[in-house]
Amino acid sequence: TGWGWLGELSLLCAAGLYLVAVAYNMARLEGPYAAALRWVGLLILCVPITFRLFARNVTRRERIGLVLVAGMGLYLVRALYSPLEFQFADELQHHKTIYDILQTGHLFHRNYILPISPYYPGLESATSAVISQTGLPIFHGSLVVMAATRIMFLLALYLFYERVSGSARIAGIASLLYMTNPHYQSFAAMYVYQSLALPLTSLMLLAAAQLRATPRERQVPLRLTLLAALLAVIVTHHLTSYVLL
Repeated sequence: TGWGWLGELSLLCAAGLYLVAVAYNMARLEGPYAAALRWVGLLILCVPITFRLFARNVTRRERIGLVLVAGMGLYLVRALYSPLEFQFADELQHHKTIYDILQTGHLFHRNYILPISPYYPGLESATSAVISQTGLPIFHGSLVVMAATRIMFLLALYLFYERVSGSARIAGIASLLYMTNPHYQSFAAMYVYQSLALPLTSLMLLAAAQLRATPRERQVPLRLTLLAALLAVIVTHHLTSYVLL
C-alpha cells in the first residue's frame, strides 16, 4: 500500500508516549526513576523512526507519515507535561491576552505582564475563533490550535526540504534533524506567538521555493499563499517579521 512500517512505528510511538506520561506522574509523586523512564519513552518514540527515515527503501508516503508521527509525538511529550492547564510564565502572559479578547470581543487591550502581546494578536485571534465555534475552554482551544499549526509546520518543512533537495529521503532526514533542536520541543511547543509565526514562515519558504519551479501562468495561488502567510506573520510575532524583512 506504500505505508510500509508506519502502523507499527505509530504503535511504538504511542507506547513511548505512555511511558512518558507514567514518568510525569511518577515525578509528581516524587518517584525515584521518573527521569530515567521519561528518557526510555523518548528513545522508544524516536529511535525506530530515525532508523526508518534513514533507510533507502521507504516510500515518500511513509516518510511523510513518519515525520508527522515523530513531530506530533514530540509535541504530545510537551502537552502531557501539563494536560489540564498552562504552567509556564510565557503561556500565562498570552492567556491574559486571549482572555481579554473573549471577555470583551475586542483586540488591543492592555496587558501589563507582556505589553507587546496585544499588538500582535494573530495567535489569540485564531484561538478565539476556535473557542467561539467549539465552546472549548481557553486551554483546550489552545491545544487544538497548536496541534493544527504543528501539523502545518511539519508538512511545510518536509515539502520545502524535498523541493530544495529533490529527494524524499533527504527531506525526511532534514525534518528529523530540525526536530532534534531543544527549541522545537520546548519553547516552540508552548502557547506563545512564535509557535504560530514559525509555521507560517515555513509555509512562506515552501511557497517561495515552489514559485521557482512553477510556470508564471500558474503562480497566482502560490503568490496569494505567500502574501497571506506574510500578513499573518506580521500580525503574529514582531521578531519573526523582522527576520523576514
